Amino acid sequence: RELGGRDCLDYCESRSYKTALISGGTCDCVHSPPPFTSISDGDCPVTCFDNPQQVCGGGGQDGVTSVSVYTRTYEVACSKV
Repeated sequence: RELGGRDCLDYCESRSYKTALISGGTCDCVHSPPPFTSISDGDCPVTCFDNPQQVCGGGGQDGVTSVSVYTRTYEVACSKV
C-alpha cells in the first residue's frame, strides 16, 4: 500500500501489527522492528506524499535498503536494514 508515515502505522495497527516500515512510499507491516541503523535523511530521498516534510525511505545508496520505521513509541525517519 502507498501510505505516508502515521497513516501507514494506523493501517498496520488495524491489522494487528505494531510496526510500519516505509520504503519508497510503500507501506509494509511487521510485528516488530527489524535490526536497523539510523542514517542521514539524504539516504532516504523519497518524501511522504501526504507530508512532504517527512521522509519515507527510498532506494538508498550502495545497494542498501533505506526505510522509515514507525511505531507508537518512536519514529526513525531514515534507517538502513
